Amino acid sequence: MKKFKVSIPYDYVCGYLRYGHGEAIIEAETIEELKERLSTKEGQEYFEEVCGTEVDSYEVTDCGKLDFDDIGIEEVTEQCITEQF
Repeated sequence: MKKFKVSIPYDYVCGYLRYGHGEAIIEAETIEELKERLSTKEGQEYFEEVCGTEVDSYEVTDCGKLDFDDIGIEEVTEQCITEQF
């Protein structure tokens, strides 16, 4: 049996963003090199330009109706495993 990811937008969502972080994939030879680059003003400005914002904690206080005229469906073909370290 196949699996499908279904995404249906709400008319609106209200709430509070609590915490978040910037995240990017940056190439470097070593962790030490990367830390050194991020300790400079130029490195920090670069990171701010390229990073995506990830929300870590939020609270939804209200939401509207689901818009079933705008359904997104994609087949799930791989299982994603995330390791924390």
